[in-house]
Amino acid sequence: MNKRTPNSLFIPSHTSSVSVRTWLLRFLLCIFCAILPKTSHAYTTELIQHLKNNNTNTAYQWLKANEHLYANDPNFNEWLAQLALLRHQYPQAINALERLILLKPNHIGARLDLTLAYYKTGEIREARDEFTHLKAVLAHIDIVPQSVNELMQQMAINLARPTNTATRIINLAVTAGYDNNSNLATDAESITLNLQGQIPIELYLAPESTATPDSFIEEHLQFSLAESPDRCQQQWCYALLGNISARQYQTHTTYSRRHGLLGGLVRKQAQGTHHQWITYAQYQEPNERDALSILALEYSRQNLSTPSMPGFRLHADYRHNQHDKPDSQYLAASLFTDKAQRWSYNLNVGYHRQPMRNAGNTFRAQASSSHNMNIAQWTLRHTASIIIERDAHSYSEFLFGSTRRKDTRFTLSASASRPLTSRWQLSLNLRYSQNKSSIPLLNHNRLEAQSTLSYLW
Repeated sequence: MNKRTPNSLFIPSHTSSVSVRTWLLRFLLCIFCAILPKTSHAYTTELIQHLKNNNTNTAYQWLKANEHLYANDPNFNEWLAQLALLRHQYPQAINALERLILLKPNHIGARLDLTLAYYKTGEIREARDEFTHLKAVLAHIDIVPQSVNELMQQMAINLARPTNTATRIINLAVTAGYDNNSNLATDAESITLNLQGQIPIELYLAPESTATPDSFIEEHLQFSLAESPDRCQQQWCYALLGNISARQYQTHTTYSRRHGLLGGLVRKQAQGTHHQWITYAQYQEPNERDALSILALEYSRQNLSTPSMPGFRLHADYRHNQHDKPDSQYLAASLFTDKAQRWSYNLNVGYHRQPMRNAGNTFRAQASSSHNMNIAQWTLRHTASIIIERDAHSYSEFLFGSTRRKDTRFTLSASASRPLTSRWQLSLNLRYSQNKSSIPLLNHNRLEAQSTLSYLW
């Protein structure tokens, strides 16, 4: 019995497939409950019990444990296949779908799902063979839904691509914006110094030491060259990444900045888990008087079958300052969820080892949360974050006595983007940050407004 809607037959996007298949499972459960009194299957009652409250994980584990008992039941195989696809357990889904097709050769949805599962595991020849069988089945159907025809066309395009073709992405963007604190300085006109053995002194700051508003133009080029995603299933695949950006302030050119990054990564998706190693070299000039080079190594792991569960990331880098600041090392660990979800979050702790710095090492903690939503053709994203940094020793014994730097930074941002054509996109961004520090000189507020036009090919 085919219990699917046409849109569930093939979902090319991971983000949409999770929500659609979750809705589909609820729909199938309603049908399952309706026909339960007419069936004689011994597993139905227990399966429904596991599926209550959308608890699909325990249902999937129970189905796998009892697979040997009900391998010849079409409904059992369909449930097992759907839950396996939901968790990106493609080998398990293939086994169940192959049995289902043997029992029901004209099951269109099963053949589409089997074609997809073969494609996702990189078994392109098997996917093409199954796709040929599917077209033969559809040839005997008088009226094929338009949605099924569209899915068939997309799958035909995917399967027609050579399996070893690399993917190339180039994104060129131009941003115009306003920054009310281009030099990231305090907005106070004076600060109080507590010199050792002396009475406090109020020091009036020069104009270049206070917040300076300015407008800017920023160019950004991002590129990647990667192996075909088909090769990332069950084996490591490679990619080359890079981006270059430059921001020019219109009045105070001293604060203009440049940034460049070149990196490589290897990644693999196996048993529904995404593994990734990335190493990169980064160069940045926050202003004309400073420059920093970074060499980093990072590993991340995320379970794609349960996007709400956090993945984790480990990061280590070596930092070389071009001028008089000492070299340093930074270690960090993060927990994060998929940014494509409606709600996502990131928790990060880091330790900045700076042995030659008077203020010593720095501990850093960050927590952020984001919310995504769509209105018409616009994609909206709102983010809130807090960053806490603490130095091990006094910031400046001479100027501020034994006071250690303790910074707390709050950031709120909102962005809206929409496609103008298949290649052009418009983005609007607004960002506000506030830094509260135990060192008055480091207090600052910042508001940035940006409008970006990007071209992708």
